[in-house]
Amino acid sequence: MVVLEITKEELEGKKVNFIDVRTKLERQNGHIKGDIHIPITELESKKNELDKNKEYVLYCEKGNRSLYGSLYLVAKGYKVKSLKGGYNKYIN
Repeated sequence: MVVLEITKEELEGKKVNFIDVRTKLERQNGHIKGDIHIPITELESKKNELDKNKEYVLYCEKGNRSLYGSLYLVAKGYKVKSLKGGYNKYIN
């Protein structure tokens, strides 16, 4: 079984390549510094911009869309996890 979710605590001290899959409007409320913004609706068309040799952590507001995006990208051969609880849990 592949674990697709990761917590903020599990990421502490690691260099992380975050991908924000929220909308542009949601992103205006804040985002993780240094992340990449690829809305979930554009993930399929922009996946080739990602390096399959890097590991990524996707996040959205609560963790549902990022989990869906992670399932999609893992099926395409990418090393991806979803931030459990999303951005809301990450900042609190």
